Amino acid sequence: MRAGDLAAEIGRRGLYKMRDGRPVEAQQIHARVGQYPHLFVKEGTFITLYDQAV
Repeated sequence: MRAGDLAAEIGRRGLYKMRDGRPVEAQQIHARVGQYPHLFVKEGTFITLYDQAV
């Protein structure tokens, strides 16, 4: 998925809100993905979960 799509789905499910109550933004998704390279793979504009079987 793209970061904007992930942010929209996270907001739709009510999984996370920013400190000020706003829904999470695509920029925040990019930041988190960068902090967890063992969990996510970024290929161009797409973000996927890291597959340990690969």
